[in-house]
Amino acid sequence: MGLSAKDKLTPCPLSASQRGGVATKVNYIYLYTNHNEMGGRGYLDYKVIKAHARELRKNMTDSEILLWEKLRNRYFFGYKFLRQHPIVYKADYQGLNYFVADFYCDEKKAVIELDGPIHETTIEYDQFRDEELKRLGLRILRLKNDELENMDDTLLKIKLFLELVP
Repeated sequence: MGLSAKDKLTPCPLSASQRGGVATKVNYIYLYTNHNEMGGRGYLDYKVIKAHARELRKNMTDSEILLWEKLRNRYFFGYKFLRQHPIVYKADYQGLNYFVADFYCDEKKAVIELDGPIHETTIEYDQFRDEELKRLGLRILRLKNDELENMDDTLLKIKLFLELVP
């Protein structure tokens, strides 16, 4: 399929969970968007972003599944968490830039990110991502996958984090 002048390739940053936890140095993918599909706007709209998040929910890592079992359905001290939740951080003439948070609590405006081995090679990107999320007024807690081996300590850490968030 060839690209016309009206078609766009939109850079979209990926988290390690979005890359399936596979070790790679690629921090961005380019999503093909057809100008006509997007209602003449020529950029990624929220329906495409939402579909991307749904796909990520279907392909969660083992660590994400393990933590999700503890956070879902308000099991965790009554807090409502969403998994693989898209957060748009910039919208301009080139499109919508977004991150997909591993877990998001709207009540506390808090993001919980699980960091696997890939995050050892994406430190700068993770810092950029955290800064952008902080600009939106969100608080971020990063946990290493290894921390889930002691789930009680991890859940205590999350509880304390949420209690400190206004």
